[in-house]
Amino acid sequence: MAYRFAEAGGGDRWQMETIRLQPVNNLSYNYVLSGFQGIQPVILKLSLDTEGLHREAVALKVFADFGAVKVLDEEKGDLLIGRAIPGTSLKDYFLKSDPRSLQIACQVTQKLHQAPFTWRIVSSYP
Repeated sequence: MAYRFAEAGGGDRWQMETIRLQPVNNLSYNYVLSGFQGIQPVILKLSLDTEGLHREAVALKVFADFGAVKVLDEEKGDLLIGRAIPGTSLKDYFLKSDPRSLQIACQVTQKLHQAPFTWRIVSSYP
């Protein structure tokens, strides 16, 4: 099933006139949809845990130049981010006992640890 997204009231905050959003296969706590904004692959996360979703957005902004996906828009209860391509979960490597799983996890951790701590971004958390 595909969805068209438009903000309540007829607005079009994310300029998604032609977007088709589909739920991802591995839904858990949040309601997550995958689609395109123009030609850019995006993920739309909707959550009742607005504080948790905001913390996620802050973390993604801190790690923006260090391998994390880009935050495109955020509002209370929803988060629009770029989609990682191909988007393979590290869990898939571990489940298959793939020896590359540990190497990938270490590379990601090293890259994230290069991000400088910035009070400017962290202070945006209420």
